[in-house]
Amino acid sequence: MLRGSAMTVRYICCSLVGLIAVSGFWMAVLPGDGANANPSFSCDGRLTRTEAAICDHQRLGALDRRMVGIYRLREARTEGRRKRQLQTDQKIWRRWRDTCGRAVGCLQRRYEQRIIDLAGIRNPDPGSARSAEEPVSRRLVKGRLQMAYPDGRIEWESADGSTSGSSSSDGQQTVVQKAQVVDAGFPQLPDAYADWGDGLEDELLGVIDTLLPPQDHQPYRDLHQNRIYSDRVLNHIRAIRFLVSP
Repeated sequence: MLRGSAMTVRYICCSLVGLIAVSGFWMAVLPGDGANANPSFSCDGRLTRTEAAICDHQRLGALDRRMVGIYRLREARTEGRRKRQLQTDQKIWRRWRDTCGRAVGCLQRRYEQRIIDLAGIRNPDPGSARSAEEPVSRRLVKGRLQMAYPDGRIEWESADGSTSGSSSSDGQQTVVQKAQVVDAGFPQLPDAYADWGDGLEDELLGVIDTLLPPQDHQPYRDLHQNRIYSDRVLNHIRAIRFLVSP
């Protein structure tokens, strides 16, 4: 059952608006992995080696459906020359994807990066060298979200967003303790919001699963399993904002 004060509910809604602005189209189109693991195309009939691999692996099928959902939404909101360029870029990316053949790890990385690109977080050319400002990894380490950069810098944030920090390759460290506001209470919300709330958390976890490696998915959930619903949702929003920040 959903619980939360009016202030909490307003904060969730405002945070979602900000999250959508940061990550483009994530929330509108990304189902959780369990919602539908089938790819966007039919797995019947004659398939390429890459298409067969996508059909054989649920994770790849879910990523394909997510990517195509974001692409179609973006295509519908684009016109003229920009739309033609988007369509051309998608064809180029598909050929780039197919160079993976049946290699599952390669395909997963290509899909995850394409999702990030289409969502407007970053837009590097396929195969280009990594920017010094682009993380080389996103992990959950000792209960903290962590991003490592090519220059050796590491940025981290606690799971509840209360503490953040960074460390450089020369050993310098910075820690920031954020002010915490304690809510007075959590009156029950109308039952009509229950399905919306359950679906909202599934959507947020689906985005986080795309950003973190598979081995961190369950540990991330374990960190939040004893928290109330409103705290979990706000922490998921904070996590996504941190993981997609430039």
